Amino acid sequence: MKLVEKPEDKPKQQTSSQQALVRYAHETTRGRLKQEERIFVVLVTALFIALAILVVLLVGFVRSLSEQAAVEAVSGAGGVSGTSGISGAGGVSSTSGVSGTGVSDTSGVSGTQFVSGTSGVSGAGGVSGTGGVSDTSGVSVPSGASGTNGVSVPGGVSGTGGGVSDTGGMSGAGGGVSDTGGVSGTGGVSGAGGVSGTGVSGTQLVSGTGGAPLIPAPYRGALVFVIDDAGNNLYELEPFLQFPGPLTIAVLPGLPESAEAARRIRAAGKEVFLHQPMEAIGGENPGPGAVYAGMSATEIREIVEHNLDEIGPVAGMNNHQGSKITMSEEAMETILTICRERGIFFLDSRTTADTVVPIVAQRINMTIGERDVFLDNIQDKASMIEYAKEGLRKANLQGKAVMIGHTWSPELAATLSELYPTLIADGYVLSTMSNLRVVP
Repeated sequence: MKLVEKPEDKPKQQTSSQQALVRYAHETTRGRLKQEERIFVVLVTALFIALAILVVLLVGFVRSLSEQAAVEAVSGAGGVSGTSGISGAGGVSSTSGVSGTGVSDTSGVSGTQFVSGTSGVSGAGGVSGTGGVSDTSGVSVPSGASGTNGVSVPGGVSGTGGGVSDTGGMSGAGGGVSDTGGVSGTGGVSGAGGVSGTGVSGTQLVSGTGGAPLIPAPYRGALVFVIDDAGNNLYELEPFLQFPGPLTIAVLPGLPESAEAARRIRAAGKEVFLHQPMEAIGGENPGPGAVYAGMSATEIREIVEHNLDEIGPVAGMNNHQGSKITMSEEAMETILTICRERGIFFLDSRTTADTVVPIVAQRINMTIGERDVFLDNIQDKASMIEYAKEGLRKANLQGKAVMIGHTWSPELAATLSELYPTLIADGYVLSTMSNLRVVP
């Protein structure tokens, strides 16, 4: 039997037109897929670009917030002044402690930085002088006494409010005085940390040319700089006459340049005080025109009024040495009465912790001033900046601070002039001594 293939068992042959249509369909599909892939790539790329732009914007925004926060943090209550901030080769004085105060948490300085042209407050420790801390009422701080943040105080340094040496002993930042011209030495205060507490916060004292603060500072307190011992010569006086702010300069009587020094001070627009010599406990010679213990009221009046006439017109008077006289109520009542009669101010230099001047002034209903800090017990720039910092702490706590220096301190005038713009930018008001009562 012969088998015959059925037609449906043979595969159908596609025509050329059908094959062309199939190829066209495949090519069209591939083209569409490629086009969709290109569109997808473009969209993904655009998305990444948009994300990158968003990230850049976010980074810029965060950086702007960080810079603004940094400005606010740096300026604090007083703003930022100074374009360079640091003068000299020494860098930043990192010792923020307070000398000779025992350094307590309730009276320290928080966040205060003083930048000086030397390398902070350093040295061999201790102070050289003629008598260490010599006043019978001086409050001495033991050697190695440390404060809250490791501020060490050399032995023989007296604390605030006491520690007076009429013979040249060294007192602490807030207390004591040397009636014979301070204490020389290379020592001073050492310590690496700031002292925290209720004192000045966020203040920067920058030794150098200042600039304008970024943020106006609120009022922090009144500062008075009193410069003693004018009259010995004129060349030491001249730099203080160039100080840009208010200044009170106390002139010693009976010296070759006393009258001319007073005339130049007035001509420069500064305030003149009589620096009245008074007897000290140690018996050193206080100089011409001095008041001594045992003098009668008539003798005291004759001497003081003669000195006032020589130096005058003056706005006030403060004592030169005088630890013995300022402990005498009778002598001080005579002197304060003269001041009240003449309408002039009296500043107690507080050369002894046992001064009776405030007691006598209260009894006769008279307003007086009192010294808070001596600026140049150690006459190097870094130490004087540390003493100034103590003054700022006191101003911040009590609304004012009276700081005394001397014409013979070689770096004091320049240091004060350099610090002046920053003090103003940080919210402090400078005043003369006699006008301190009316500072807002």
